[in-house]
Amino acid sequence: MSGFLHGDVYNPVGSAKFPKEACGCPKVFIAPPHYIQGPHVLGSIGRYVGKILNAKKVGILIPDFLKGLFGETLTASLKEAGIDSRWEAFGGIPSQKEIGRVVEAWKNENLDAVLGVGGGSCNDCGKG
Repeated sequence: MSGFLHGDVYNPVGSAKFPKEACGCPKVFIAPPHYIQGPHVLGSIGRYVGKILNAKKVGILIPDFLKGLFGETLTASLKEAGIDSRWEAFGGIPSQKEIGRVVEAWKNENLDAVLGVGGGSCNDCGKG
């Protein structure tokens, strides 16, 4: 999709010529269907993954330093919900090479979902 811009879809008049407010274009927020945050939410991740996604086996993409901080909490919550997990360390850049590496690592795992734990780059790679 070379050259695709979201503005082309939502502002067909052309944002270079007219500000979005001037053409009556909608304000658009593109987001996942579920976004959960709050204190101790990782301790309940198994419940969310099981009930919202109906997942039985997930891949967890996480930087090594965060696995050290949150790995036990995530593992306990998923195990309590009866969800199996496969862990993969995130390499830091959501490049095609990194996405390919993760896909190759999980290609025979039959995962129901991928959990990206960390910032936007990790989650972008998980969506890849």
